[in-house]
Amino acid sequence: MLLPPLADDMGVVWRIGWQENDEALERDAMAFWARENLLANAEAGRARIKELNVCAYVDGELAAVSTAVLRDVPFLRARLAMHRCAVSEPFRRRNLARWINVQSVAQLEAWSIAHPEEKVTGVATVVQAKVDNAKTPVWRTGFMLVGYTKEGEQFRVAWFPHARLS
Repeated sequence: MLLPPLADDMGVVWRIGWQENDEALERDAMAFWARENLLANAEAGRARIKELNVCAYVDGELAAVSTAVLRDVPFLRARLAMHRCAVSEPFRRRNLARWINVQSVAQLEAWSIAHPEEKVTGVATVVQAKVDNAKTPVWRTGFMLVGYTKEGEQFRVAWFPHARLS
């Protein structure tokens, strides 16, 4: 799938955090979440830090973070990586959200192929961002609508091509 380039040729440096226990990356992510006011408390950050997936740096500053946690999703009868991403304010309208979604799915797919015993069949996300329909990043990155949460939020999945559903 072709996506528009990152605006302004940002020169993003991607760093993988998935199951790496990278202390420097973890510190940067905690600072990012605090700066963006995305955590209720430090304990929430410590819990989420082990879920780091992909981080995007622009000019040496952490600009976007994705996390994932493996979950069985009964209504789909599948094991999925539940994906979240956050993009700092200056980069929200510059395609960085789309690109971190693409990078995150690719990273998790590669991990799934290397770990077939985990039986992860795709990546899912619950769309919580308050954005207009034309700019919502997930539907241009392979995430298809499969249902809604009881709160009315979209539940979307990007299935891995190698996955076999039973």
